[in-house]
Amino acid sequence: MEWIFLICAGALEIIWSYTLSISHGFTILIPSLITIVLVALCFFFLEKSIAKLGIGVTYACFTAIGSVGTYIVALVLGQQQLNIASIFSLAILLMGIIGLKTIKAKGDK
Repeated sequence: MEWIFLICAGALEIIWSYTLSISHGFTILIPSLITIVLVALCFFFLEKSIAKLGIGVTYACFTAIGSVGTYIVALVLGQQQLNIASIFSLAILLMGIIGLKTIKAKGDK
């Protein structure tokens, strides 16, 4: 269940980052309110996953989901361009997360 919470937190981070951008610095009411609610829900789910998985891997996975997802949304909306450097950078990020997940921490059985 904690992985579902983590995926939910990551998905909410992607959405709130978009609503934050359309709130124009919290000057437009509805996107601003949506952003605030989504941030609160995001951190609620993040805390639930941290409680079971620990902070290290959880936060690394959370930021990876948010970073890659936000980049993909920006690509789809035409706010970002796809190039070799960005693909390479995203690949390094994902390899690091996979590495963290597969390496057993001290004391793991």
